[in-house]
Amino acid sequence: MLLKQSLALPLLLLAWATNLFTAYSPLREAAHAFGAFYCTSPVRALLEPVDTDGVLRTPIIVNWNLLSFMHERDAPLVADIYHDTFHLGTHHLSHLYDCERADLIRLESEQIPQLEKWPDRSAMLITTSGPLLNPVSWKRVPARNRDALQQLAFLAETKEVAPGQVTARASNQGNVAAVQWPVLADLTPKVFLPRWVSPEYPDSHPVEMVGVDLWVLHGVQRLPLSQAVTLRYFRRVE
Repeated sequence: MLLKQSLALPLLLLAWATNLFTAYSPLREAAHAFGAFYCTSPVRALLEPVDTDGVLRTPIIVNWNLLSFMHERDAPLVADIYHDTFHLGTHHLSHLYDCERADLIRLESEQIPQLEKWPDRSAMLITTSGPLLNPVSWKRVPARNRDALQQLAFLAETKEVAPGQVTARASNQGNVAAVQWPVLADLTPKVFLPRWVSPEYPDSHPVEMVGVDLWVLHGVQRLPLSQAVTLRYFRRVE
């Protein structure tokens, strides 16, 4: 019925052309397919440190059920919770990489600092926030907690420290055992959950990083040590 009107087709063409330059422009949306968010995979970038030719480094310790990946712009379609928003779940890892249940260890965030032991090839994928969604409102605003969201990959590593590098150091709690080692200066900002063991002290003990190249070993009862110390930790991969 509309097309039977003499001005119907010109008006429809005008409306279509005008819409090419609005917030809901199909051309503008199509152009985003060539942006960095869609041309490069943020999921692949996060998983790259733990993915070797399609095989995951396991076990992987996680504190999430879903990770979130969002375009840097605010969603143009108000109240569309999934516009430019994607989630990755532990079930995706299981199916895409054929992981066994034991390969993915789900812990609450407060449980992770209590870890004392882990296999040498362990990895961590940690998030600082729950899954993000675009807000349901009539305003174009960022998703809640978006600015606070960090999704980080860590790899388990070990370093051997010779007995002579473990020395006594005075503290407000008396003498403590400390490792002062130049190689630690580059590691310290990236280290998470450091612990130490040795043949003399086979139980895992905490490490306190008090300087960029000074790590205090808690639990040492006597010095000097006669055997090497193994530092165990997770290194953040950037």
